[in-house]
Amino acid sequence: MAESVPSTTIEMADPSSPLESGSPGVCGAFYSELAEETRQSLQQAAKFLKSSDYMIVFAGAGMGVDAGLGTFRGGGRMLFPPVEERKISYPHACKPARMDEDDLYGGPPFAWAFWKTCIDSYAASNPHRGYEILGEWAEKLQAKKEKDGPIEEPILRSLWSSAVALTGGSTPRVPSSTVQVCTSNVDGYFERISTFKGHVHELHGCVLRLQCQGKTRSSSSQPIVCPNATKTWPIGEEELRSMKIDPEKYHVVGSLPTCHGCNRPARPNVMMFNDAQYLTERGAESQEEICERWREGVVHAVKHYRKCCLALEIGAGKEVPTVRQKADEFCKLAGCPLVRINLHDYGKEIDHSRSGSGVDAGGDAGTSSGKYPFVGLPMSAAPALQLLDWLSFHS
Repeated sequence: MAESVPSTTIEMADPSSPLESGSPGVCGAFYSELAEETRQSLQQAAKFLKSSDYMIVFAGAGMGVDAGLGTFRGGGRMLFPPVEERKISYPHACKPARMDEDDLYGGPPFAWAFWKTCIDSYAASNPHRGYEILGEWAEKLQAKKEKDGPIEEPILRSLWSSAVALTGGSTPRVPSSTVQVCTSNVDGYFERISTFKGHVHELHGCVLRLQCQGKTRSSSSQPIVCPNATKTWPIGEEELRSMKIDPEKYHVVGSLPTCHGCNRPARPNVMMFNDAQYLTERGAESQEEICERWREGVVHAVKHYRKCCLALEIGAGKEVPTVRQKADEFCKLAGCPLVRINLHDYGKEIDHSRSGSGVDAGGDAGTSSGKYPFVGLPMSAAPALQLLDWLSFHS
């Protein structure tokens, strides 16, 4: 990890978990102390997990809290002392305008001090045990799929797919992978788990990838034409090492990451506030397209081959409900159960502006046109996943 500066250390809530050891005895003792309603919810979630053929994880900022990372709101939010000492709020610091050379806060040197602080905090922590557990579940599902053998398409369906292909169209295919992740987090943690590599859709980008800034001044009327204008690329280790933070000015001293296409300052490929410049890569092998094909394929497998999919929504809040909406939309399409793990917002509420009629009072969530089984767990990510693992495979 690059040199850290004490004054840029991020303060956050204590991430300690009562199940840190993960032993069956500890899990059993902790489980017995839970409220009866929570135990019943855990048991139902474990039944969903054990009967599943596929799994999709919808993860928000709360997923990283047990790893020592903060959220961006509420009591467990990240605190950036050098930024807040200057009376700059996080949403104000996290804007593409901070990258402009004529920005009143100092332009790219200030902006990159902020983002370097984020990168260092992510590098200083490790994914908690819950990430590994999800990876182990994915391996179990893949082994189950290989044991069951390939799904045989009925002759008529196969002929129909071939006919559609001849006209230039396509029909959903049962996915070869049993797992997909859809996350708003920009820390890159899921990609650290080998099982998830190539199966992660980072909705808001990742701090470890760069994109062309596209312009250098707020007053620029014409965007710079750059051969990298539609591309993203990983930040280099040397680029990270070369950025040192001056604790007095809270500016990066030394060279900044640059675009290889136009040699102007690059920026993180992260969706910032009021960000019209954020680049979402398109194409057949983009994260978004891979995720969309997987979801279509799973809906196809559920509806035509009686396969089961479990949707896990972890740490997704209401203030920016993108992840919750994505989970709701998928579960309505697939009719699959949703297990919502959230220490505070674990109820069945969904966004009425997007989904209409809300929820009913039973065990189903969604609209009248697309209800699905639902379980809410009032827990943080790591303990909930450890208890689910214990109940499903070790109790």
